[in-house]
Amino acid sequence: MLPIFHNFLEFSYKNLSENALSISMKTLTVLTIIIGGYFAEKFIINALKHFLENKKVNKHSALLIRKIIRYSINLLLIILILQNLGVEISPLIGALGISGVALSFGMKDMISNIIAGMLIMAYQQFKVGDEIKIKDWQGKVIDINIRYTTLQTEEMTVFVPNSVLYSTTVAIIKPKNF
Repeated sequence: MLPIFHNFLEFSYKNLSENALSISMKTLTVLTIIIGGYFAEKFIINALKHFLENKKVNKHSALLIRKIIRYSINLLLIILILQNLGVEISPLIGALGISGVALSFGMKDMISNIIAGMLIMAYQQFKVGDEIKIKDWQGKVIDINIRYTTLQTEEMTVFVPNSVLYSTTVAIIKPKNF
C-alpha cells in the first residue's frame, strides 16, 4: 500500500507544480497585458490628442473620437485577457455583434443625431453665435453638442435634433452690417 500512496503523492505533486506554473504564467501574461495596455492607451490617446489639436478639430468631436478609441482599446484588452485565461471568446464576439445590430435598430434616431452632430461640428456650416432659421424657428445658436443644437429665440429656447438640422435646409442669417 505504501508504493501506491507514494505514486499518488508523486502524481499529485507533479500535477500541482504544473498547475502552479500554468497559473503563474497566465497571471504574469494578464499583468503584462494590463500594464502594457495601460501605457499603450495613454500613448495613443496623447498622440491622438495632439494630432486633433494640430488639425483644429472641434473640442466636442475630439473628445468623442478619443472616447471611442479609448473604449475600443479597452475592449481589445479585455478580449486579450479573457483569451489568455482560456475563455472561448468566439461566442462572446458573436453575441456582441448580434447585440450591436439589435441596439442599432432600437437606437437609430439617436445614432442618426450623433452622426449628424459629428458632421455639423466637423464641417462647421454654422457655429455658436450664428443666427439661423430652420423650419418654424429662428434664433441664435447657443450650443452645439453631439445630439442636438440649442437655439435661443425671442420667446423660448429650442432644442433641435442634429439629424433635423443636417437633413433640412438651414438659413444662416448674416448681421445687417455684413
